[in-house]
Amino acid sequence: MAFTGYAFVLFFFGIVLPARWLLPSRATSTVLLVASVVFYLSWGWKLSILLAALTLFTYGAGHLLRTRKTGRKAILAGSIVVILGTLATFKYAAFFASFVPGLHVAQLPLPLGISFYVFEMVSYVVDVYRSDPGARSLPEFALYVSYFPHLIAGPIVRASELLPQLREEKKFDSARVSEGMFIMLTGFVKKMVIADNLAIFADAVFKKPESYNSIELAAGVIAYTGQIFCDFSGYTDIARGGSQMLGFDLPENFDYPYLSRSITEFWRRWHMTLSRWLRDYLYIPLGGNRGSELATYRNLFITMTLGGLWHGARVTFVIWGAYHGVLLALHKLFSGATRTEGWKRTREHVAYQAFALVGTLLLVMVGWVFFRAQTWGDAIAIFKRIYVARPIPGWKPSAVLDTTTWYLAALVALHVAGASKLGLRTQRVLPAAARGIMWAGMVLVLYWFATTSPTFIYFYF
Repeated sequence: MAFTGYAFVLFFFGIVLPARWLLPSRATSTVLLVASVVFYLSWGWKLSILLAALTLFTYGAGHLLRTRKTGRKAILAGSIVVILGTLATFKYAAFFASFVPGLHVAQLPLPLGISFYVFEMVSYVVDVYRSDPGARSLPEFALYVSYFPHLIAGPIVRASELLPQLREEKKFDSARVSEGMFIMLTGFVKKMVIADNLAIFADAVFKKPESYNSIELAAGVIAYTGQIFCDFSGYTDIARGGSQMLGFDLPENFDYPYLSRSITEFWRRWHMTLSRWLRDYLYIPLGGNRGSELATYRNLFITMTLGGLWHGARVTFVIWGAYHGVLLALHKLFSGATRTEGWKRTREHVAYQAFALVGTLLLVMVGWVFFRAQTWGDAIAIFKRIYVARPIPGWKPSAVLDTTTWYLAALVALHVAGASKLGLRTQRVLPAAARGIMWAGMVLVLYWFATTSPTFIYFYF
């Protein structure tokens, strides 16, 4: 039951949303838990066994951490080993075995959403260890983990963010429902109109890079840069919008990341809930910036390399993470060396701001080549053909390249205008009839331009 399918639209608007607001408030948790279970079961019942088992284990570990006065460190360490060990078994066993001569381990089917709900379970036991009260019952914890808007691909939500909301008695608010509807429609447009159309060209280029010249390969990289943002932020918008219509707020995951003027700023704007998780549960426990400068750079590098590995059992993901770790360390080194008043004035100059924005985006796009390529060789081949090859004599842009240009222009317009936030502000002042016209316009855009892919990019992670 993908978010972009008719089944989900009927499920959400025909069953879940009416049940949420028509039934008594005391039934809310039950309605949402049943809906979440049905949603996950729609992907296959076998997937649910692991989720249920880990839910029971993590709740039990949290209960022990909350009630025991001794041995809490051992309980915490053991629970983290089991939770992350489960992720490693399903996701990385075959990958690491491939580096051992003569050892062959079959790749297990990857349970949908495991990377996201495992991180939420780790954050739960760590936070309970740090004195967070945690869930009051197993059903409440099960709803936190399996809450269907964020279950498959985030945002990565902490228990302290969602559980208090689930305990509050809320009244129907038409303005919040209207805003949620707009956010959800924005997500549908991002995914089905922009991302899926950009994917047509990006997928073709990355599948057979030798068939394209340097201009087309560069355009393919740019297309993927737009695709991954609109695909993933589109999912997040659908999740956040749907959740807001149900009365609950999920954290933002993107804040116009391609307008960043440094790689550090990029990671404050891109996949913000993952960045925050890596900071609080990996970077800071490693020592953060509390030690020497060299130790800080080491911690950044380790954190980002493991963050790259989190995305998948592939060498190119590790390279992508390490690449960003190096960039973050270099930016920190540069920032420390340019704290003078003269550099401060230089940074405020519009020419420097423009250079920093374009330079950051180019560095990010270089990273996306490694992220998207299946092998190191594929990535290097793309770079070589972009920077070494020459356009084919007499070459003319293909129809797909022309189309890609239009969708990229739409993405740039969305970024520069801050369209989502501007649209939300507009929603708050428009009468109901005008909001309905805006929604109808977005639905027509979907009808005319949508090219539907059944899955989102981050489903594979």
